[in-house]
Amino acid sequence: MLPEVSELRPWLGQWLPSPIETIEPITSDASVRRYLRVFCQHSTFILMLAPPDEVAAQRFIKLAQALAALGLRVPRVVAYHPTHGAMLLDDFGDEHLLRADYAVNPAALAQSFTNYQQALQLLPQIRALEYITPDDPLP
Repeated sequence: MLPEVSELRPWLGQWLPSPIETIEPITSDASVRRYLRVFCQHSTFILMLAPPDEVAAQRFIKLAQALAALGLRVPRVVAYHPTHGAMLLDDFGDEHLLRADYAVNPAALAQSFTNYQQALQLLPQIRALEYITPDDPLP
């Protein structure tokens, strides 16, 4: 069972640069995880809530660190609360690779194409990652 956000406010306050202004849900999907955007005075963060699973969480954190070490831009794990399965992440915003307004805005389609090209150029770097840690190889 996922925790209530109100239970996490004191924990969040330890990690945020300013008081919480509001917390809003981000679109839901079929996942067991829930994502919320945490708004502070001059910044936003993502709060990921998942059923507590220390092994999966530590693997996620190590993978994020390994990808960052390769020079890839990935959300930084600001904090992790193992009891509640809560993870506070950097927020990269909500712009999608394919913009929804491309049908009426040709420039948006061109930007989307550029975004996809840039993403594809990162694949060799990602593929170069052979393991998260030497004793934890990737499939």
